[in-house]
Parts: sequence; C-alpha cells; structure tokens
Amino acid sequence: MNQSQHQIRTHETPPRRAAETAPAERGSILIPSLIEREDVFATLDRLYDESLHGSSRFALIQAPLGGGKTSVLHGFLESVRQSGALVLNASASHQERTVQFSTLSQLFQTAQVPKALRDAMDILFSNMAACEGTAGPDQNVIPDPIAADLRTILGVLVDLCAQVPLVLGIDNLHHLDVASSRCLGWIFSRLQNSGPTVVMTERPGRRPVGSRLRSELLEHVPVHQIDLAPLGRDGVRSMVSGRLGEAEADWHGTRYADLSGGNPLILRHLIHLHSAGMQEHPSQYGFAVLSVLLRGEPGLLAVSRALAVLGSDASPRAIAAVAGMDLDLAEDAMHTLGELGILQGTAFSDPCVAAEVLADLPRQDRTVLRRRAAVRLHEQGAPAAVLAAQLVETTLADLPWARETLARAAREALAGGQPGQALAFLQHALRAQDDPVRQAALRAQISRLKWQARPAKAAVTLPPLESDLAAGHLQPGDLADLCWMLAWYGELDTLREILERRGRPEETPPAEAGVLRAVRAWMESMYPAWLDGAAAAAARSTPRQSAQRPDPWSSAAELADVLVQEGGGRPAGRAEGFLYAARPDHDSLWSGESALLTVLRLVYSDELDAAADWCAHLLSEARRRDTPAWTAVFTAVQAEVALRRGQPATAAAGAAEALAAIPPAGWGVAIGLPISTLVLAEVALGRLHEAARHLARPVPEAMLHSRYGLHYLYARGQYRLAAGDPRPALADFLLCAGLTRRWAGRGTGPVPWRAGAAQGWLGLGNQEQARLLAREELSRITPQSSRARGLALRVLADASAPAERPHLLTGAAAAMQECGDRFEHARTLFALRDAYLDVDDHVRAHRAESEALAAESGPPAREAGSRAGTEREGATPDGSATDGLEGMDGLDGLDGSSPAGPTPAAPDRRVRGGAGRRGHGAKRDPEHGDDRLVSLTARERHVAALAGQGLTNQEIAERLLITPSTVEQHLTRVFRKLGITGRAGLPDGPLRAAMPEASTS
Repeated sequence: MNQSQHQIRTHETPPRRAAETAPAERGSILIPSLIEREDVFATLDRLYDESLHGSSRFALIQAPLGGGKTSVLHGFLESVRQSGALVLNASASHQERTVQFSTLSQLFQTAQVPKALRDAMDILFSNMAACEGTAGPDQNVIPDPIAADLRTILGVLVDLCAQVPLVLGIDNLHHLDVASSRCLGWIFSRLQNSGPTVVMTERPGRRPVGSRLRSELLEHVPVHQIDLAPLGRDGVRSMVSGRLGEAEADWHGTRYADLSGGNPLILRHLIHLHSAGMQEHPSQYGFAVLSVLLRGEPGLLAVSRALAVLGSDASPRAIAAVAGMDLDLAEDAMHTLGELGILQGTAFSDPCVAAEVLADLPRQDRTVLRRRAAVRLHEQGAPAAVLAAQLVETTLADLPWARETLARAAREALAGGQPGQALAFLQHALRAQDDPVRQAALRAQISRLKWQARPAKAAVTLPPLESDLAAGHLQPGDLADLCWMLAWYGELDTLREILERRGRPEETPPAEAGVLRAVRAWMESMYPAWLDGAAAAAARSTPRQSAQRPDPWSSAAELADVLVQEGGGRPAGRAEGFLYAARPDHDSLWSGESALLTVLRLVYSDELDAAADWCAHLLSEARRRDTPAWTAVFTAVQAEVALRRGQPATAAAGAAEALAAIPPAGWGVAIGLPISTLVLAEVALGRLHEAARHLARPVPEAMLHSRYGLHYLYARGQYRLAAGDPRPALADFLLCAGLTRRWAGRGTGPVPWRAGAAQGWLGLGNQEQARLLAREELSRITPQSSRARGLALRVLADASAPAERPHLLTGAAAAMQECGDRFEHARTLFALRDAYLDVDDHVRAHRAESEALAAESGPPAREAGSRAGTEREGATPDGSATDGLEGMDGLDGLDGSSPAGPTPAAPDRRVRGGAGRRGHGAKRDPEHGDDRLVSLTARERHVAALAGQGLTNQEIAERLLITPSTVEQHLTRVFRKLGITGRAGLPDGPLRAAMPEASTS
C-alpha cells in the first residue's frame, strides 16, 4: 500500500490551494444548466469552496424516484472534475445490495486513480469480502482484519486530500450493501478534518439496509440536507420548450405540468413519447409512468401490479401478499409510489397507469396475479363485485366459492345498472359451470342481457337455447324469452315448431303449457295472420291470470288481446295500470314487451299526452339500466308520438336517432316502426327523395307479416300516393287489410289503412269505392279515435261533391284539433279553405286560411298541402318530385294529373275531388258555351281571369291571399286543360263572364 500511496503522492498534480479555483468560474462556465436547480448548485458550490480550506463538508440530496437527484449529483461532480478536483464516485443499486463492498469498491474504479493503486485496492477489497464472511452475528461490529484494511483506505484518502481537492460522490444510499454502509460510516467519521467534499443522494422515507452510516453521519458529521422540490410550471415549460420548441410548450406545457406533477423523470418520458408521435395517445401518461417504474427496484413494480389488480381500499398486508413480498418492503414501495404523486389512496389516480402496468405483464403471470388477489380478497370477506373483477381474469377449477360469487356479483351489477359488467361475470361463470341445468339458466340470462345490450349479436345465442329446450333444461321463464326472441328476429318456422312440438297438453308440464298458451295469444297481435283460426281462438280463450302476481308473458298476452279486440277505445284499466307496477327489466324480456304494448295502445287511442309522458319515463328507466335495445325501441315510439302530434321534423329526428342507436340487424322485425315514422315524417316535410332512401333499406321478410309491418306498409303506401303512384299505394293498404282480417271489428288498429286505401281509390278515379271505405272507417271508429275520424272525414270530403266538402272538412278539422295533431289540423284547414273557394264562399275561405296559418306548427305545415298536391301531380315515375311546385295553397290542386296526361286506365287521376266535381257538375257551360272552361275549378277560373287582365303572378297572389308559386301551379293546370301554351291564349271574354267578380275586384 505504501508503494501505491507513493504513486499518488508523486503524481503530477499541483499542491492543493484553495485560490486556484473560483466558484464564479465554475458556476458560470462548467456547471451545466439544470432547470430550477440554481440554488442547489449554489449550496454545493459553497460547500466545496469551504472544503478547500481543510474542513470536510457533507451534503445529502434527497428526492423521490425520478426527482432529479442523480442528475444534480452528476452535474456537480462533472463541474468540479473539470475545475481540477479528483472525483471518486460510486452508485449503489438494488441488484448489488447482497454483494459485499460493491459500492465502496467503486470509489477507486476511475481513470483518475493510477492503475497500480486500482489493482492494489481490488486485492484489498477481495480480502475484505473474504473476512466479511467470517463476521459474527453483530453486523455493526467491524472485524479486526477489516478494520486494519479500513485504516489503509482512510490513509489513502487523507493522502489524496493533501495533494488535490477531493470530492466523493455516492448515489442511492438507500441501496447500499451492508458492508459498504458500515465501512463508509467508519471512514466518514474520521475524514471530517481532512478536507474532502462528500455529496450523497438518497430517496426519502426509505429504511437503509444498515444504520451505521446514517448514525455515524448524524452523530459526528454535520450534514447539509438538500431536498429537491418538483419543477414548477415555469420549469416544466422551459424543459418542454428546450426539447420541443416554443409552440409545443405553449400547447402542452400546462398539461404536462399537471400530468407529471413536476417530476423531472416522468416529464422527460412524456416529452420523449411526444417526440415519438404519441402526444395524443390516451395511454401516453401510462407509458411514461411505467417507464419510471421500470427504473425502480423490482419490488416497486411488483407492488404497482398488486395495486393495479386490487384497486382502492386495499390493506398493506393484502398488497404485500399479492405482490409476494415482505410487508416492510411493500410499505416502502407504497411510500415511493405516493411520492411520485400517482396514487389516490391505494389505487392509481389515472386508470391508464394500472392498465399499462398490467399490460406489461405476460398473460399467464397476470392470471396468477389475479388468482392470488381473488383468494386474498375472499379471505378478507371482500364484496362479490370486487371478487368477480378478479375471477373473470383467472380459472375457477379449484375455487368452489367462485361460481356463486360471480352469480351474486352479476345480480348486484344488474341492480346497479351495469348489465355489461354482469354479462362478463355470467359468461365467465358459464365457462366454469359443469351442471347442464345451471348452464342452461346461465345461457338464458346471458341471451337476455345480450339482446338488451347488443341486440345485433344476440341472435347467435338462440341455437344453444333451442338445444337446452330439447334436452329439457330450460325453465318456463327462459322458454318464454326464447319464444319472444324468435318472434323478434322473425324466426317463425322455429317458433312454430316449438309451439307445435311442445303444445300437446299431455306431454307438457303445466307451467310450460301456460307459457305456450300466452305466447300463442300474444302472437295473434305480433303476427296477425300467422295463426290459423282454431289456434287464434284457442289463444284468445286463454284464461286471465290473477291480478295479484301475474307473470310478464301472460300480462303481455292480455295486453295484446286488448290491442286486437278493443279497437280504438281507451286502454283497459289493468293495461294502463301495468305501467305503474312494472318496467323493462333484466329478468324477463316480456316485461319490456308489456310496457311497449301498453304505450302503443295509448298511441293508437290518441292518448298522446299520456303516451309521451310514459315514453319519457320508460326512456329514463332504460337509460338508467343501460339497455340500448329498449332505449332505441322507446325512442322510436316517442318519434311516433311526435308524428301523431303534428311534429314531423321532431319525429324524423327521433326516428333517425332510434335507428342509429343499434345496428339494423338488432332491430329484427321491429325496424318497421322507426322506418315507417321516418318515411311518413319525410313525406309530410316534402322530402320524397329522403323517404325513398329510407324505404330502400333492407328489412326482414318476416317484418311484412308482423304488427310492425302494418306501420311499414302504411308508410310506403303514403309515400307512393305522394309520389303519384296510387295503384301500388292501394296494394300496400290492402295488404294491411289482409294482415288484420282476423282482428276485431272495432277501431282502426295501429294504422288507418281504410283511409289510405280510400285515397288510393281516389287516385285511380274510383270515388264510389273511396266513399265506401271512408264511411266504413267512420262506422268502426270509437269516440276516442279522433285522429282516425279526422282522416276518414277528409278523404270522404275528397270523394264528395263540392257542396258537401266544407261540412265534412269542418268536422275533420275539429277532429284533428281534438287529437292534437297540429300538422294535420293545419292541412285540413287549408283544404277547407279551398273547399270554400270551390263554392265561391270567399269569406269563409279567408277565415279558414287564417285559422290554418294560426294552427300550423311551423313552416313545413304551411307548405304541406301544396307539397302533397304537387308531388302527387308532379312526381316522376321513379318517385321523385318535380321542382318549383311549392306553395301553401296547393291542396286544391290535387287533381292527380300526371305529367304525361291521364292514362286510359285512369282517365282522371284526381286525389282530392276533381272527379267528384265532374260527377256532380255540368258538362257544358250553358251560358258561355265553351266546353274547355268546364274542366276548370272555380279557383283556376279566378286565377285565369286575373291573368287575362294582365296581372302578374305576384299581383294575383296578393289579390287572392295565396303565394306566387301557387298562382303558377294554377296557371300551369289551366294552360294544360285549355290546350294553350301561355297567357296569350287565355279566352279573356268568356273568363270575365264566367267570373264577373274577378273583373271587378
């Protein structure tokens, strides 16, 4: 050792003199610029200057993981090394905590120490390690051989201090091996008068492996403790700006300050991920934190993963058990994580951190971790939901309590409005279940939940249930739900087979037989023409259940019978009261069906206010329970209510929302309801192209045979009428008649198909058939069906003589006002105005128009009559309407003339009474002798006379209180009927004579 010491002493290094280095020079030139650490470097610089005068100085830098303590240490050591000091530094690590003298030996492993001395020190530490193995049980007692070697090391350090400024740096004291800790404490306590500067770093709150170093320092050495604070917002912004530029600092500086909490290491990783293109990735923060955790000791990551699976409110013992480590070490790791600012209680404050911590673990290891967590939590009596969250990620083979726990957790999740979570629990329980009956029950419950959550994917659950039924494993309620879903998806052949195969009383248990009878009764409403006469009679003969605790499928069957048999009367008291006692739930799909039937019954009975209130309430319930399927269904019903209230724009938006809520495949046959509402609303708004686009959607074939098919066929018929195609429109309305031929004789049913068919006959020129249908409709209507009465009276007026129309339309307007349909009320009043004009009652016509303008619900209602007439008359063969034929006065223009003129099969395609006028009017003007004038309506003559006087369209419109576009429509028809090409061909004299008031007004 003397030779080595001599080599150091004779090394060409100038004698130590304090004046040779200037703090200002080191601070301004050599020390790197570290953000918001100027005060720290100033303190270290001062301690170094003081040590140059012969007094040792000790500094301890403390900061949490990633707090920047290592960066500060290295920055300081580099600055003093460049200023001429001899720097001996070591870094303790978790991996070498069991290697004796691993940290102490690093001090002499530097190129600044001559090789001969390095070799000699290596031999010395090898001997010390061998002696350490013979140490006694008292780890704080230094064996004599090691004490002798320590005196040699002390002598070398003292000798070095005499020759050059000496700085010792030791990073991560908390990872020191026991031997290094004990020996460094002995050395430092004896170096304090020799003049070295000693700078150490430590993570606060940690318990060092050995206590000798800390006790020696605190008792005998004045230590300057430096706590590194997190970076402030300005510091974060400066760091971001230095790496990414000013623009990115302006955009991301505040966000990164919040995410990192000022931790330099987390911030550095955020900046790095930003540079890699992940600045908008939702897991960017999770990646950054995981990168920091990976730099910590293994126990830190183990505890992080335990926290990720356990979540909040986990006890330290549970965390330690799941992490598979000692309680003290687990608590230390928890302390470290808390200092990082990433915890809220015992859970990660940002879920993405937990996700990334677990994603970094192989799947097999995650399963082991989850299983360990489940067992530990079960021992502590954790709630079922907490246990189930672990069980869905592991196997259940040897956990007998797991299946019941999953079932209980599913029930709790359903009660809490979390069907998606319940579905995951049940699916995992099914995979672990081996009892066939319990498997069938689980499959049935999963099928119900899948339909309510993802109806487009629920059809695949039906074949396994059919197999369970064939094996005799399905309970009656599950059988009922299977039948309902088969009907929903239009699987009628399978449903018929089930009802026929299991419908024999001698072979069917009583409970199951009751289900099948109820299904048959309900099917008469769902698929009106599906059952034969005997089956329908048997279904209707199903005895009523007790009112105390009816099962939902029997309630639905009774409600369906009310829908079919009671016509347009008010819903039965029990049916209406059902909504107060039951809602769509997760236990049976029939509960939702019963609620749906009851609300539809209110809709069909024109109880629109009650229907709207119940729809809003049921929608709220469906959303609270998180059932997208029922939410979409009741949104569609709500749209139908809006349509019947005369709000076509609202109805169109609501129906579109319902259709967008779930994929078309999920709607099954019920897709007919929202599509029909959407088509009728678009027709009312005059958007025939949009209506045609919606009718082009593919629909299930079975839908056309269902109750929802009635809505669809009626809507398609109305579209075809508006598009000028009365023959296929009539066919659609007659298909409705065929579907409902077994229904009761009262009321109109879901749609007023007779009124629609009457319109079709009018379009084909058959007024007599139209009158017969309209009168039949009126004979069936109950007093409460005011909307159907108004529609029937209006079409009857269209098929009647001009003198009869005002009276009929007055009744129709009153009926529309009574049912609350503002749109149809306004249209009827516009029609009444035109009827008065046809009989030359201009005073009443003006009054009706004023009432119509006051009653209309918006701009579309003002133009609805004109659009209806124009599109019937001006639609092209493909259903598109001609342009430029809009006006609020067009209802009297529905004479049905096609662009190409009348066809032989339909010599007069009038939709609204032109044929009626011709049937009841003169064929020749007896006074003026011009046969051509007979074809003109009173309004057309009036307009033509004013045009013949030279008035412009605008002037005529102002004179007659109509719009210029309506004037243009009238003149177009006049020119066509008179066979002329323009105003110059108008027979001015005859028109003046025919309409004397026109020439004088």
